[in-house]
Amino acid sequence: MLFALSNIFVLLPDMTFTQNLPRWTFIYMAFTNFAYQTLDAVDGLHARAIKASSPLGQLFDHGIDALLHGVMGCALMSAMKLGAGLLAFVYFHSLVVTSVPTLAHVLHGTLADVL
Repeated sequence: MLFALSNIFVLLPDMTFTQNLPRWTFIYMAFTNFAYQTLDAVDGLHARAIKASSPLGQLFDHGIDALLHGVMGCALMSAMKLGAGLLAFVYFHSLVVTSVPTLAHVLHGTLADVL
C-alpha cells in the first residue's frame, strides 16, 4: 500500500495532468505498481493457505484496492496527458464503476444476488 500511495507524491507537481514529467517518475510508478499488485496477490493467497482469512480482512483488502485504483488512475491520466476534461472524467469514473461490483460481492457474498 505504501508503494502505491507514494505515487501521490510523484503526481503532486502535475495536478492538471497536462505537464511533462521526468521519465524517472513513470519508471518509479511502474515499479511501485508492480510491487503493490504482486504483494497484494501474494498476501491473499498466503492468508487462505494458513486459514487466517476473514470477511473483515477481505473487505479491508478490497477497500484499499478501490482507493488505490483511483491513485493509479491519476498516474495513468498523467502519463496520457488527459487533462481535466471530459475524457478524464469518464476514465476516472469508469474506475469507480468497476470497484462497485467488488464491494457488492464482499458485502453480499455473491454478485448474482446484487445484480
